[in-house]
Amino acid sequence: MGHPNYSVTIAIPSILVTRTIPTGGVFFLVYTPVLTPAGSAGGTPSGEEPLGLYFNLEAYLTDVLLGEILFANPVALTVEYDETALNGLPEEQIQLLGWDDETGQWSNAGIAILQRDTDKNIMTAAATHTAEFGLFTMGAPNNTPIITYLPLVANSQQERNKWTSGLFLPITTR
Repeated sequence: MGHPNYSVTIAIPSILVTRTIPTGGVFFLVYTPVLTPAGSAGGTPSGEEPLGLYFNLEAYLTDVLLGEILFANPVALTVEYDETALNGLPEEQIQLLGWDDETGQWSNAGIAILQRDTDKNIMTAAATHTAEFGLFTMGAPNNTPIITYLPLVANSQQERNKWTSGLFLPITTR
C-alpha cells in the first residue's frame, strides 16, 4: 500500500476482536500512510535509523475512530522493500516499531518479527494492536567506515613535535 520504496500487505485473522458489534455496525481497519511521523519532533529510538516508512493502522466502528485496540489475534504486516532505499543500512536488523502515545517513544511492545527474507527483501511482523507504525533498522550503514581515534604516544619531545605539526593539535606537556 502506497510508498515508492515499500509495499505493505496486511493479513487479518478471522477473529480479530471479541467486542460486540451492534446491529448495523461495521468494524473495519484503515491503513493510512503518514508523511510526518509522531516521533519526528523527538527523534528516533537510540541506535535506530528510520527507513522512511510510517503508517497508521486504525480501527473504526461504523464511522467512529476507536483509538488503540488490542486484537484478539495479531495481524500480520508484511513489508516488501527496495534494498537501495536502505542506503547501506543492515537489512538483517529491520524492525517494525509502534508509536506509544503514553511514553512518547517508538516501541516494539506488542510487535514480533515473524519472518525475514533478505534475498527477497521482505519482512513480516505480527502486531497485537492498532498504532502508528514505523520501519527502522539498527546500526550504521554497511558501507560506512568505522573510525577509531587512538591517543598519540611518543618516546620523546622530538617525536611528539614531529606528529603534532601540521593538521594535528599540539599536546600540552608540563
